[in-house]
Amino acid sequence: MVSLLQKKLEDDLTAALKDRDNPQAKLRLDVLRLLISSLKNKRIDTGADLSDAEILTLIQKAVKEREDSISMYTKGGREELAKKEEDEITILRTYLPEGFSKEEVNEIIAKVIAEKGPFDQKSFGRAMNEVLTIMRLDNAKLVDAAIVSQILKEKLS
Repeated sequence: MVSLLQKKLEDDLTAALKDRDNPQAKLRLDVLRLLISSLKNKRIDTGADLSDAEILTLIQKAVKEREDSISMYTKGGREELAKKEEDEITILRTYLPEGFSKEEVNEIIAKVIAEKGPFDQKSFGRAMNEVLTIMRLDNAKLVDAAIVSQILKEKLS
């Protein structure tokens, strides 16, 4: 069964195909084609339909790849390519839910330390697992493990 997010991506692809003359729709079309292609490849690899969570993970990965490309293009003086990658990220982010704010991450970390702690640098992995477990229970928000890791390291130092 096709997930709701995959259905939305396919519907948006169809809309972008119909509005091909619009330059913004052309970029959206290219981004969605690549994204849907990677979804199909993942589906073939796993042999099962993808859940919304798995699709969100693939979208996050696509955003991260583009962020890395922006950094490289900027260092290489290729601003026009960096701008194109930024535009693609903007399109991809429309499919991602809102993420946890730094304040929310701090609150969750403080709660975990109070309830399950004390933690130190040696038990960082266990603390990280506890925090991410709580955060992933909130399916409506996006979890950025890099931000969680950074804040948790600061708290444990």
